[in-house]
Amino acid sequence: MREREKGKDRKKMKKINFKNDRTLMIKIMSLIFAIILWSYVKGEANFITSTNFKNIEVSYEGLSDLKAKDLTIISPKESTVDVKLQGYNSYMRNVTKDGIVAKVDVSKLTEGEHSVPINVSYIDLGISVTNTTPRRIPFKVDEVLSEKHEANIVFLNKLEKGLSLGDLNKKVDVEVKGPSTYMNKIKKVDAYI
Repeated sequence: MREREKGKDRKKMKKINFKNDRTLMIKIMSLIFAIILWSYVKGEANFITSTNFKNIEVSYEGLSDLKAKDLTIISPKESTVDVKLQGYNSYMRNVTKDGIVAKVDVSKLTEGEHSVPINVSYIDLGISVTNTTPRRIPFKVDEVLSEKHEANIVFLNKLEKGLSLGDLNKKVDVEVKGPSTYMNKIKKVDAYI
C-alpha cells in the first residue's frame, strides 16, 4: 500500500498545472523580462568608457617665429605622446586616432633648454582627454649661425687615360649655416666631386 501512495505522489510532483499556479508563471515572465532588459541596457546604455591610443604625433606650432629669431630646435626633432580618452559609450564607438590633436607652442622659446607642456584635445565634443604620457617635452633650442669657410675640393674618381681637368682652383668659398652647437665644431670643410 505504501508503494501505491509513493507512486501517486510521484505522479503529482511531475504534473505542473500552469493555469492554476500563477506564481510560477509570474516568475518565468519576470525572468524573460529581465533577460530582455539586460540585453537592451548592454547594447544601448550610455555608460562612461575609456580608450588608450599610443604614439600620437605631436605637431610643433610657432617654428616660423623661431626661424625669424634665428633659432632652431636641436632636439627632439619629432615627438609622440600616449593619450587616454574618456566619454559616453555612444560617442566612444566612433573614436579614431586621427581625431586626436596633440601640439606644443614653441614660438616663445629662447636659446637654451625648455620643458613645454603638450596640449592634447579630441575633435568631437563629449570626449575628454584624461591622461597624456609624457605631459611635457624637453626642448633644446640653439642659435642659428652663418659662417664663411674655405672648402677644399676633393675629387673622388680618377679620370680615364688621356683626359685631364685642366687648371682648376682646388679651393672655393662656401657659406655654412646651422646651430651654433654644431658650427663651433667645424674645423675643416671639404667639397667632394
